Amino acid sequence: MRAVWLLALVACASGPPYRLTVRDRYEVGEDPTIGVGIREPTKDNAVLIVTRPDGTTVREKVPLTTAQNNVKLGRPVERGVEATFTVRGDYRVELRTNKAVLARQEIRIEVDRLTKLFDDEEIADFAMVARYTRARANKKQHWKQYGALYEYTLRKGVQIQVVIEEPGEALKEAWKPYEEEGMLSVIENNNVRFRERTGSVSASWISGDKIIAMRAASLADFERGFIAKFLKRYPSDLEAR
Repeated sequence: MRAVWLLALVACASGPPYRLTVRDRYEVGEDPTIGVGIREPTKDNAVLIVTRPDGTTVREKVPLTTAQNNVKLGRPVERGVEATFTVRGDYRVELRTNKAVLARQEIRIEVDRLTKLFDDEEIADFAMVARYTRARANKKQHWKQYGALYEYTLRKGVQIQVVIEEPGEALKEAWKPYEEEGMLSVIENNNVRFRERTGSVSASWISGDKIIAMRAASLADFERGFIAKFLKRYPSDLEAR
């Protein structure tokens, strides 16, 4: 037993000084969390760099002061902000200092549902200015949420955010927050959950295996032609009750 313990200790001590770990399977539109393992922490700093297939990069500073650091890439959703993973393909992840590459990893992105759900088409004078994919979970159930931010081309500052969730078997649980948020209303001959309050207006509904939801700052910003376009593509299955 002593010999086995000593062998394990030597193996651990002789492992790579820096190690990158990818903790999930990602899709187009997501921002990853990268685990950075450091055998001998120092007071130095490094940079985590993700290089996309087109050569553009995403960078995040990383302190090397702890043995394990989980680095979350990405920025809040706003005009012109791209997610880390923009297209399908191979992404190179490097932990670098000014002097050297400390560790390297690759991530292959094979799934792109985001651009199928939200194309670049202008809708009722609203242009898409950002889109994203997020992981969602409820207990042991996991699914993806897909979102896009649209901006009105004829009046500055008017935005509508649209979310499409595909919760699969978790549809009932995922729908609860939306169901509790508003009253049942009829828009474009479709039943939707609608709510108007100070600072926001929202509409949401179920269409097949999807949840569709959108939010704007005011009722005046909630362009009828915009919601009509999504209701045509994703007609509501909500019952009038």
